[in-house]
Amino acid sequence: MSRSSAFLFIAIAVAMMISIAYALNSLVGSINIVGTIAIGKNIEMIPQRVDIDLGVINASEGSKTYSGIAKLVVRNDTEIQVRVRTSTQPRGNISISISGLLVIEGGGKRYEINMPCLYSTGACVRILLLIPGYDAPMRIEKGEYNISLIVSWVVEGSGEGRISLSLDIIEAREAR
Repeated sequence: MSRSSAFLFIAIAVAMMISIAYALNSLVGSINIVGTIAIGKNIEMIPQRVDIDLGVINASEGSKTYSGIAKLVVRNDTEIQVRVRTSTQPRGNISISISGLLVIEGGGKRYEINMPCLYSTGACVRILLLIPGYDAPMRIEKGEYNISLIVSWVVEGSGEGRISLSLDIIEAREAR
């Protein structure tokens, strides 16, 4: 038997013994390690994804406030914009209008992005001007900011359904 064949045989035998040892043991737990690589990024949100559950909306109008849901780190002055994606399944004779206010504040600075008519199945009244951060890019200075969100709604008629909205905060150069 050649030297390389003997080495290969030993390596296979060791691998089989390790596999058998793992198979005979029972799993106690796992530690998952995740993270975001952001080297060279001008802006990032931590955590990168936030899930908010509105729960059951059973009032014809109302609002909910979610404070400090994420942190926005801006390494250099830039422009941001919110992009909205919707996926809804209303059923019945129902008119829904959902609006939002994204508040970004920290270091003595405060930015507000009004987001009227995030989702609407009926009439939704809004100003006919470009809203910075929503319809057009909004300038934001270097710093660390806390993000809060206020979601408000008006519902008329009767029905039910599932509402799913995604608000993507993007650096404006990606929005163009």
